Amino acid sequence: MPMPRVLVDTNVLFPFSVMDLMFALTEDGIHNILWTDALLDEWERVIVRSGRRSVSSAAAVTAAVRKFFPESEVAFCDFADLIAGMPGKDPDDRVHMAAGRQHQDASGFPYSLTRRPMVKTFCSRWFYGQQLMVRL
Repeated sequence: MPMPRVLVDTNVLFPFSVMDLMFALTEDGIHNILWTDALLDEWERVIVRSGRRSVSSAAAVTAAVRKFFPESEVAFCDFADLIAGMPGKDPDDRVHMAAGRQHQDASGFPYSLTRRPMVKTFCSRWFYGQQLMVRL
């Protein structure tokens, strides 16, 4: 069974312990977490603003993600033209949605009958519960 690809929103990677878990699960072959520079930059801003990490500590974490998970990057140039067409008022969310949509197009995710890429949104507890049940 191919590993599920997961493109998360920044709030899923907060606090750091959850981010660490998500990438550890990638290392263990449970899923492949995808990231963009925009996602990591937003994570840095949020975790520093909350006072949970210093600027240098947050930058070190995202540098480690970039170094050890390069195959999981969704490059900005691959989805930049989709951002303006994404719904919503939060510019960060529109970037994340565009990255998810581009990755579907490039990776052979299923299409609906209207030939529009299908994005599946799951509650993380449900998703990981399903993953554990499959592996038991």
